[in-house]
Amino acid sequence: MAAQSDKSAASQAAPQVRPFRLLSQTTLDALTAQVTPVVQQWAAQWGLGQDVALRSTRFTDVKASAWRQRWVDGERGIFFGWQSALVQEIQTAMFPPDHGNAAGQRARLAPIGAQQAFDALLAALKLVLLPPSALRDLQISQPTLEAKTGSGAILLQISIGNQSCDVLLNDAAVRGVVPAKSGTGSLPALGKVNLLHLLRDTPLQLEVEIGRADVPLGSLLTVGVGDVIKLKTALEQPVSVKLPSAKNGTDFCRAYLGKMQDAVAIELVATK
Repeated sequence: MAAQSDKSAASQAAPQVRPFRLLSQTTLDALTAQVTPVVQQWAAQWGLGQDVALRSTRFTDVKASAWRQRWVDGERGIFFGWQSALVQEIQTAMFPPDHGNAAGQRARLAPIGAQQAFDALLAALKLVLLPPSALRDLQISQPTLEAKTGSGAILLQISIGNQSCDVLLNDAAVRGVVPAKSGTGSLPALGKVNLLHLLRDTPLQLEVEIGRADVPLGSLLTVGVGDVIKLKTALEQPVSVKLPSAKNGTDFCRAYLGKMQDAVAIELVATK
């Protein structure tokens, strides 16, 4: 039982690894190209013409929109957000002010027509971005995970006049819409690299430890010029050669002290 408890605790303490997705401009352009014909066809059908524009960006701000719907299919997730004034903006674009005899009837029908147009836009977007099996999540939450750096999420903004319909696709949804050949930020496999060839000219500093000595504190307080401190290293004993990065004082090699021209030198006798 104790072993099982330890194993359970270790699994709970294990860090959660989140993949870091790279988003290239190619991916953004490919997603825009997939959605643009749908938006253009919708705008033409409802007489909106030049009042509609589309752009895609990397998603980083949870508060970028008022999120109202979330649709899921497995790992795929899409958020839809818009301000309450969006339908009124669609109505203004569809039904310019009319002061003629039909003004009263148009005023009654305009809100209904604008809402129908907006519902048609949402339906068209879901059709191109999600499979038919997608379900609406009635307990919508803020897209905090999608806003994290490297999440791979993309924000589509469909501007209609001064308002916008915002569509947030998580990484799985992006990969479901954009063909792999268009690039989802994955990098090509690296070729073989000769690390020794690349690093052989990198300078390293060696440290030579001649020896050590145990000296009482009282002796150190009275030590003076000319005093001799005996080391534990014998004259015929090789000294330690270390790398600055060596852990726990591990020797890189052993060597004898010597002289080369006017400098102290070492002669290697054994390597680790």
